[in-house]
Amino acid sequence: MKSVSENGSFSGLASVFGNVDLGGDVVVAGAFSKSLADRGSEIPILWQHDARQPIGLGKLKETNSGLLIEGQLVM
Repeated sequence: MKSVSENGSFSGLASVFGNVDLGGDVVVAGAFSKSLADRGSEIPILWQHDARQPIGLGKLKETNSGLLIEGQLVM
């Protein structure tokens, strides 16, 4: 994510395919397709991963580059 608009909307890659992370893991294309099909693409955006502190709503989509999130923060 590069920026958040004044109204709280944003988009960016939540996970990038083909990169090696600090733990040595690599996410490959297709990694999210089953979860998105089973659970849907809308997710709460949480403050510090705390389910008691939702701060917005996001919509996920798998692209050729990775997992795209388009979201709206509560301002």
